[in-house]
Amino acid sequence: STGEWLIEHPSIKKVFFFGHRESGESVARKCVQHMKPFVLEMGGGSTAYVCADADIEQAAAGLAWSSFYSNGHSCVSTERIVVDEKISEKFLARFKEKVANFQREWEDRAKRGVNDLSDTACMNELIEEAKAHGADVFQAGKVSSQEKNAPFTFTIISYAAPSMPVSQKEIFGPAVVVQAVSSLEDTIADVNQNCPSLGVSIWSRNRRQASFLAEKISTGMVWINDSSFGLPHLPWGGSGNTGWGSLFSEFSLQEVTTQKWISVHPARFSRARFWWNPYTPRKEKLMVKIAEHFL
Repeated sequence: STGEWLIEHPSIKKVFFFGHRESGESVARKCVQHMKPFVLEMGGGSTAYVCADADIEQAAAGLAWSSFYSNGHSCVSTERIVVDEKISEKFLARFKEKVANFQREWEDRAKRGVNDLSDTACMNELIEEAKAHGADVFQAGKVSSQEKNAPFTFTIISYAAPSMPVSQKEIFGPAVVVQAVSSLEDTIADVNQNCPSLGVSIWSRNRRQASFLAEKISTGMVWINDSSFGLPHLPWGGSGNTGWGSLFSEFSLQEVTTQKWISVHPARFSRARFWWNPYTPRKEKLMVKIAEHFL
């Protein structure tokens, strides 16, 4: 009700929304009713593509951080990792080690009173759903309590098919899905259609290949050999179902300004402008030449 009141209020000229996609779609419909512009940031997490020539150590370390740095409670944390099947086993083994180390760090922080809790019931439902569809589940710490809001251990759901529900939804918790595929290019098309991401990371030693893949991805942000960070001088935002519009940087200034074009002709020059009527043959020829010059 507060959101509706703000959107309807005549003093509000533009609406910026951060949150879940369903709520964002509701905000968008309301804004359209009142002819108000809006910017949406509806999360979606990040997808990572690990190429066959990637530095496995670097990719495993960077994606362990990106997947769990905020206990998965980040709009742009890595939630899906797509790995070339040629290196999938090596990557997964190293990734599990990195995540287990991070889990121990997280538990040490929790002992000092720093903890970010997850909806345990929701996460357990997600895990059971993944197992029912044939995925493997690795939990980096002790299996979490069933109590609501109990700390939930970092979880890797591996060998999940792209068609599985767990591969196509935003998790927003301490879990990441790992898929082994034979073709990254074909998978990009599938992810673009079924599970758009706010951001995407590409891990490869081949800059040309990474740039080629980046061009095929529908998203607002791409990191090559890094992930999930933002800087004030760079625009922030997704595309399609993850939202639209730019935040941060000079581009965000355009979102909060309205362009106005003002032409002033001194009143003492009172002669008619040449583009006013009457339209004489000579004037028409002149107008055609002007148009040809600018076109």
